[in-house]
Amino acid sequence: MSSKTGGDEADIERLYEEISYLRSERERLSSEVEHLLEERNRYNEEFKRGRDLVKELKQKRDAVNSRVQELKRKRDEARREASLKRQEIREVTSQLSQIKLNPKGKSRETAAELERLEWKIQTTSMRLEEERALISRIAELEERLRLQERVENLRMRLRELRKSVKELDERGDSLHEELMKTVEESESYHGEMMKLVEESSKIKSKADEAHKKFVEAKNALRNIQDRYVALLATVKSLKKREAEARRKGKEEKLEELRRRLESEAEEKLRRGAKLSFDEFKILVEKGKI
Repeated sequence: MSSKTGGDEADIERLYEEISYLRSERERLSSEVEHLLEERNRYNEEFKRGRDLVKELKQKRDAVNSRVQELKRKRDEARREASLKRQEIREVTSQLSQIKLNPKGKSRETAAELERLEWKIQTTSMRLEEERALISRIAELEERLRLQERVENLRMRLRELRKSVKELDERGDSLHEELMKTVEESESYHGEMMKLVEESSKIKSKADEAHKKFVEAKNALRNIQDRYVALLATVKSLKKREAEARRKGKEEKLEELRRRLESEAEEKLRRGAKLSFDEFKILVEKGKI
């Protein structure tokens, strides 16, 4: 019985050593789990901030890109309108070159002369030859006036077209310059966004790695805890068995002592020697007196 009890004590001692190690390992893993959890959460928060900033930059870039498209549309529209007016300039110039007569003077002078002659023919009495000559002159002036007005109108239109083309060219250049600046702004936003996306990707990888280590450490901690609890239960069982063994050993010793006392008492009784109270009591209990 003592050998078995000694074995249990050795087992309990060994288990206590392992329990002490597990307790230390559990504390270490608990600290590691807490640290990894904080690290993972920190990376996740950092990733979330980066993701929100990427979203904000994307919105800004998209807004700038919309502005780019609007500027491009306006620039192309100005260039297209300028091209149409240049075509009209060529047509007006061609029309001017096709007018064979190059009337001198201004239309208002011709009109005044024409009005004077028409008034004269209406109010002055003259010979037939003079009247015919005057009518012929009026016809020439009317043709000259028509051509002069035509030329003046074409030249006026030409000036208007050239002015309009100049304004459209300036507007197109201004829009193109603004467009290029806006494109640069868009590229800046895009570059900043791509850089942030790359950084966020690295942070996400760190967060995932921290989470992986967190799960591994948590599982290891759970295994340690399960082993710790199991060992405590084993120690408790061994202690209970040890206590039971000691109790039984004590009872066996008492029984052995009782048998020895009973034997000595019987021997005294045979010899007629005086019995002690305990010896007398034992013999009475056994029904031998």
